Amino acid sequence: MKISIKYTTKSGRTLTRKLPAKFAVCQECHGKGSHLVKGMRGAVYTWEDFAEDPEFQEDYFGGAYDVPCETCHGQRVVPEPEREALTRSEARFLDMVERVQFEREMEEAAMEAERRAEMGYRW
Repeated sequence: MKISIKYTTKSGRTLTRKLPAKFAVCQECHGKGSHLVKGMRGAVYTWEDFAEDPEFQEDYFGGAYDVPCETCHGQRVVPEPEREALTRSEARFLDMVERVQFEREMEEAAMEAERRAEMGYRW
């Protein structure tokens, strides 16, 4: 099995490589096939909240607010590059793509933290 990995350079050029792949447990839903609806993610509910509304607690923990996973579409697994089968060139390409992806995620997290701080949210 092969997976297609795309990388866009700073100059706007898109590089695509097909890499050997294997199936791995979906990191979005942790192999469950579903996850909490997006609007409720990140919300903090206390035991007092659940005590005030036992029906909400039952629904919340019973999966009433779950939706099919947006990443694996309920399949519970996703293809990922198989590092053990990569050539040196393929491994360097994947390392570069992962490094750039990590840097982008860190920038987004910093921007989100700044936005939350400006809105007065506490951690």
